[in-house]
Amino acid sequence: MIQKEIVRCLVWSGVLIAGTLIIPGVGILFTIFIPLSFLYYFIKLDTYSGITVVGASILILSIISVLIGALWLPLILIQFSIISFLLSALFKRGIAVPKMIWIGTLAMFFINFLGILFWSFKKGMGPGQFLSSYITQQFEYISELYKNEGISADKLLTIKEYGNSLAQVAALIYPSIMFLGCGVTVWLNVLLCHHLFQRSLDLTQESSDLHTWSSPEVLIWPYIGAGFSLFLFSGVIKLISINLFIVLCGIYAFQGFNILSFYLNKYRIQNLLKGLIYFFVFFQQICWILLLIAGLFDQWFNFRRLPGVSRA
Repeated sequence: MIQKEIVRCLVWSGVLIAGTLIIPGVGILFTIFIPLSFLYYFIKLDTYSGITVVGASILILSIISVLIGALWLPLILIQFSIISFLLSALFKRGIAVPKMIWIGTLAMFFINFLGILFWSFKKGMGPGQFLSSYITQQFEYISELYKNEGISADKLLTIKEYGNSLAQVAALIYPSIMFLGCGVTVWLNVLLCHHLFQRSLDLTQESSDLHTWSSPEVLIWPYIGAGFSLFLFSGVIKLISINLFIVLCGIYAFQGFNILSFYLNKYRIQNLLKGLIYFFVFFQQICWILLLIAGLFDQWFNFRRLPGVSRA
């Protein structure tokens, strides 16, 4: 039986990894959902069997990735397996979805931060310089893929220039972007696991807890302070303010998304239409700006008209 589970986990995660490696650029989105396969088996099986299935799958996938030159993949898989194991323990203990997302995000951020420190010091670089170099290499890799497909020289030059600009910005704001990236990864995997496998895995959490979640009111003061600091200070203080401001913008945008989800569920919008709305919102920058504004002003106007709002 356990052999069949290993094969299924291997195929599931292997398909997502293949999408990451084969599709240039947007293929990275497949990577976000790799933890879902590990999370499913950690919850479904007992601790020993879950570790065996996921561990065997990671071992096989790591060997394949080394053979094809994707040396970064084993570390990503190990990280995802650790986060998935943590989330599975929280699911089994009946921890509320909002708290689960916060714990998972902080844990994933901590692991990523330690990994960046390790590799940057190993290469004799600062963390910002290491990330800038890494992003530049990734865009060079993407450029080579497009070059082999016959993309014009002008478009290749545009991609390289964009990569260099992005690398310089990343050196300044990588802590906040990494935190939000961890948050989005954990959030999507927790929600998908809950919606897809609630019955089959007998999950006790209620996703409605997330629809009524609201950020602590006290966060408004560091948000305002960080905003003013962007114009009043320079150097280290400004750098900290930029990252804090970006993280808090992400939190308020997340609250705005919960407001949207609340009303879609309140008026019982069909799942297909709801999915299309979520898909449209997720990839539209203007929508996230509107959600940010809604989440921010929800502190005062309580758009959901909730008698009691759950706090983080």
